[in-house]
Amino acid sequence: MLKSNIMERVILIAYDLNPLLGSECRTAFLWLKIISKYYFVYVFTDSFHKNSILKEKFENINFNFINTNKTARKLLGKIGAYNISNGMFIKKVERELKKINVNGFKLLHCITPAGIHSYNNLYKFKIPLLIGPLGGALPTPGGFKQIFQNNFKDFLRDYYYDKIITEKAWKDYFLNAKKIIIGTEYLKKIIPEDAQKKCTIIFDAFVDKNFYRPKEELKNNTVKKILFAGRLE
Repeated sequence: MLKSNIMERVILIAYDLNPLLGSECRTAFLWLKIISKYYFVYVFTDSFHKNSILKEKFENINFNFINTNKTARKLLGKIGAYNISNGMFIKKVERELKKINVNGFKLLHCITPAGIHSYNNLYKFKIPLLIGPLGGALPTPGGFKQIFQNNFKDFLRDYYYDKIITEKAWKDYFLNAKKIIIGTEYLKKIIPEDAQKKCTIIFDAFVDKNFYRPKEELKNNTVKKILFAGRLE
């Protein structure tokens, strides 16, 4: 591991970061790998992921594992209230940040669960704030509402998320960001209008063409077969 004074330092805050899991856990891990090529990274993440993280080899990274209530984490995850568990995590991170000299850091990068519905007030540390990439935990698309009309959990989740985006603290989070990385034009339209000019859209659902490619004997086959694997929750 290189000494932190050789490289510029940044802070990465990711409630979920795990090399062995998918979704936002894996996204945060991949971003960390990229960032650590150019900066020394102080990472704050939930201790829930500690064992998985320590199985990997890292350079230019200092991990800070935050202990949170595992029972609360599990229960809140079941009802989709990830932003609440993230908020509990952030309060502990804030206490840790107050113990160090944050003035020496170039950037504060937040990768949050539940996409655009999680927020914090860490911009008060006066470090340039980078948010994202953002995606996931979106309201049920209009064309599917009828399918889920009897799903009370889905109704509550949509109502809860609609309420969050009216909160002043939620708006302030985006308005105080230096830059916002977002997955789609649709998401961009949800965040506060004055913050939309700070957005860069990076579509993060992709296929590695060097890995997934047809076998030689199938290239000239006139019958094309397409497989889609996904989850509708």
